[in-house]
Order: sequence, then C-alpha cells, then structure tokens
Amino acid sequence: MINDKWSMFKNYMHNELQISKEDIRVWMREAIQIEAEKIIKQSFGKYNINDILKDIVKRSLNDNYGRMNNAIERALVSELVKQLSISVEVKE
Repeated sequence: MINDKWSMFKNYMHNELQISKEDIRVWMREAIQIEAEKIIKQSFGKYNINDILKDIVKRSLNDNYGRMNNAIERALVSELVKQLSISVEVKE
C-alpha cells in the first residue's frame, strides 16, 4: 500500500510536474549550501580564527589519511583567505 502511494506520488511529480531526479538533486545541493552558509555565518563569531587556522595546520602535519582531508583543508583555507584582509605598513 505504501509503495502504491509512493509510486503515485513519484509519477505525479515526474509526469504532471515534470520534475526529474536531477532537479531534486540540484535543489537539494542548493538548499544544503544555503543552510551550511547560514550555520557558518551564525557560528563564525563563536570561534577564534587563529584557533581554526592552528587546528588546520596541526591536522595537516599529523594527517596520515590521504588526499581528501588535504583537499578539504585547502578549500577551507582558500575561503578564509577570501574573507581576510592583511595590510603591511613599512616604518622608516
């Protein structure tokens, strides 16, 4: 009975609304990205940027698990760099 209702719903979405599995995947990715950005913005003020960077470096030095962790860390550092502003003053 549940499978019948699911099949009816799935057929309605596909046939009547023209919604594909790929449409749903795209919407889910977008929704997850938006929610992740909200959580990061809400939480960012609670963490010290220096502590985050130290933790990344420490984990990088102790990382024995392969490239995926390094790729995530590079992506995180890349995003943090976009948000930081560094100025240099030369004293004479």
